[in-house]
Amino acid sequence: AVAAVGGQTANLKLLLASKADPNNTTGSLQGMTPLFTACQLGDIRVEEVKVLLEAKANVNAVDMGQTALHVAAMKGQAQLCTVLVAYGANPMATNRNNQTPAQLAAALPAPLKDAVMAALGGPAQATPEESGG
Repeated sequence: AVAAVGGQTANLKLLLASKADPNNTTGSLQGMTPLFTACQLGDIRVEEVKVLLEAKANVNAVDMGQTALHVAAMKGQAQLCTVLVAYGANPMATNRNNQTPAQLAAALPAPLKDAVMAALGGPAQATPEESGG
């Protein structure tokens, strides 16, 4: 997890090449996966997030009641949202409060909200009830 959050892409690649588990939570802050931790830090970690996803990190893992996509959307990290969705993150997943990433992004200021909504698939995100979820 340290390499994932420390901007150490080369070290992260070495660890993963040595068969480090990209979903390991041992020794991490509050038992979070490296992917979740990297998403909390924002767009500056896009390269590390891509490396983790290419190493088969679980893009839909739930940490602290939400997914990495929830965290990225809530923080207005449109670039991370785009990457996560491209790797299979479920934009209709609900968090512990039954909110989708789009519902969390709705509270952001307009420029950030618009960018995140576009990254999630457009401004007209259905609610879980409307999509049968």
